[in-house]
Amino acid sequence: MAQNARKQQKAVARQKAKHRQKVQGNSRSEGGYHAPPRAELRLAASWPVHECLIPSSWQKEGEIVQVLFARQAPTGKIAAASFRVDLGCLGVKNAMAGIFSSQSDYEQRIRSQIAGRQALRSVDPNMGARIVAEAVRFAGELGFRPHRDYEDAAILLEGLDPAASDVVVPLGRNGRPLFVGGPYDDYAAIIAKLEKAVGPGNYDAMAPIGAPGSGPDEDALDVRDFPDPAEIDEADLDDVPPRVEVPLQGGIMDAIRKAIRGS
Repeated sequence: MAQNARKQQKAVARQKAKHRQKVQGNSRSEGGYHAPPRAELRLAASWPVHECLIPSSWQKEGEIVQVLFARQAPTGKIAAASFRVDLGCLGVKNAMAGIFSSQSDYEQRIRSQIAGRQALRSVDPNMGARIVAEAVRFAGELGFRPHRDYEDAAILLEGLDPAASDVVVPLGRNGRPLFVGGPYDDYAAIIAKLEKAVGPGNYDAMAPIGAPGSGPDEDALDVRDFPDPAEIDEADLDDVPPRVEVPLQGGIMDAIRKAIRGS
């Protein structure tokens, strides 16, 4: 990748990160939604379940699954927890919990946004809880921890029973971990954990076409071509286009392993 193109990519990534942080900060201060303390979430965990939504394509290989839970108080308030789940290997990549002043407030601020990205269907809440739990378990076995806000969001799952659902959650691919890289993933750190957990050659890794190193000149990959994950808030990936993936192999993997050894 040319030096100018690399600089431009990093500059764009930084601008997006700053914009996302600003939007996220504003959303937490406007009326109707706030990031509640755990005491409020524990109280909300006793409210009746309003709905549980998952994508219609949740069993598709490499799919990022958005699981949305909502509970409604007698007063009309809604407490919601959203989990962005990677069933391939990373588990819960993002999580949030919020309390909304009304059903319309909830639908405008979170439900419609998620539904705008993926076609959703209503499922039994125990099934949704099972999808999240299985993803966390599988990722934990590989050395990946859930998102920093997972513990708070999971409070709204209390009282649900993942074991009550007999749905088979597709984890990895053909019994092997599957890493489908996103534009803001730390490829070197993820590959290092996979190789430590299962060994080289015992997992599959893919990158979206158009990502650095996924083109014909793959031997020229520099891990620095990817944006610095520390500079980007992964909580909002609305502008990421549909992905078409190609295997990470050959020169790409050599470059990543070289970066791992040098870290």
